[in-house]
Amino acid sequence: MKSYQHKNFESSLRVSFEMSTGDNLKKLISLLPGVKLKAPLKAELIETLEKFLLSPAVEDLYSQLDELGKNAVREAVYSDDGRFDVFAFRAKYGSVPSFYEDSDNRSSYSGGPPTLLRLFIHCSKKHGPDLGYIPADFREHVHSFVLKPSLFKLKNSKSLPNGSPRERTVTCVTGEKGNRRIEYRSVTMPLMQRLNEQASVRDLLCVLRLIEQEKLTVSPKNGRPTKSSTNLLSRLLCQGDFYEMNEPRSRWDAEIGPIKTFAWPMLVQAAKLAKKAEGKLTLTQHGRAALSASPEKTLKEIWFEWVKSKFFEEFNRIDIIKGQTGKGKRYFTDPRVRRTMIENALRQCPLDRWVEFDTFSRFMLASGFGFNVHEMPEYLYIGDSYYGSIGCGGYEAWPLFQERYLLCLLFEYAAPLGLIDVAYEEPYDARRNYTDHWGASDINCLS
Repeated sequence: MKSYQHKNFESSLRVSFEMSTGDNLKKLISLLPGVKLKAPLKAELIETLEKFLLSPAVEDLYSQLDELGKNAVREAVYSDDGRFDVFAFRAKYGSVPSFYEDSDNRSSYSGGPPTLLRLFIHCSKKHGPDLGYIPADFREHVHSFVLKPSLFKLKNSKSLPNGSPRERTVTCVTGEKGNRRIEYRSVTMPLMQRLNEQASVRDLLCVLRLIEQEKLTVSPKNGRPTKSSTNLLSRLLCQGDFYEMNEPRSRWDAEIGPIKTFAWPMLVQAAKLAKKAEGKLTLTQHGRAALSASPEKTLKEIWFEWVKSKFFEEFNRIDIIKGQTGKGKRYFTDPRVRRTMIENALRQCPLDRWVEFDTFSRFMLASGFGFNVHEMPEYLYIGDSYYGSIGCGGYEAWPLFQERYLLCLLFEYAAPLGLIDVAYEEPYDARRNYTDHWGASDINCLS
């Protein structure tokens, strides 16, 4: 029998029950069939619960759980440390089981009378309301009859969907000053496609040649490309940037900025192929050698160097979220850890198949590739630093923080290097999962 050791959770049922109150233990006792105690002391409650749950009779209780509850126990039993991660579970199964009867929040670990599941998955205040666990001795006991959970199936397809293009209503102001009027027009948002494997080879050589000729200018302070450089690259890179740099259709539309043309100068600097000198990029010795080296090998090297680099925080590109350069700056997590998680998840994807972004995002959470971008989101805000403070955490923070970061890393850095192909449309109103936040309802795209 495998032995489980816990560093972060209570190692036994007894320790877990000792951290609970007598009233809560009495509620758990009421779930045990045929067990009744008269005015018991806390020690007797603990003894009774421990004895029953470590007996063969607990298997019958497990069989009475609904399928969602059984899956919750399976996930915790076969996790690395016995924890029940409610965010990963919701991503994988679409819902979470009830721990208490008539609970408005199914993921809550507090409420009315406990359900049977509460006998299996425990919690304590020090671990927070969103993290349950199975104590080590109990986990070892139930391991013999609890089946291993199924893996998350990453849905994929050989071809892109053939659905009709999305229609969007845009607001336009027409007429001269003093006689202006607002018009609403329907605009088609076609799906665009970029196959990046061969394009990345040509783009790499193009960028290195431009740097050799000292035609790419950057900020002397942070090495970011200037507008003249992104404009030049948009004309010379294969198929240009992902979006054309057109003027917004109306004053309510955000301006679509450079993506691929911003990434390339940053990538070659992180890989030490180029360095800034007096506001221009110049080739290093390593960069000059790359001109005659295998481009495929260089592309691979650039990606690996980017993953382990602290040269640039990609989340800064989500510039509608403010506060990143103030107090919030110190609370960003290590980008190298995030990139490694994403890289490991990408390695699980099938070759030459299309995967929807939302499916990949769920896969990351459900399969243990979750990560955190920022430890103190209350320092970040949209619009107003007080009313627009982003003080959310947990599952609600994933679409606002982690998914936006994931989109940025994939679209702006992995795609130009040819790691992935992309199919996409214009960003306006494409992902509206941020509009409930104060000050964000009128923003037609977060980034």
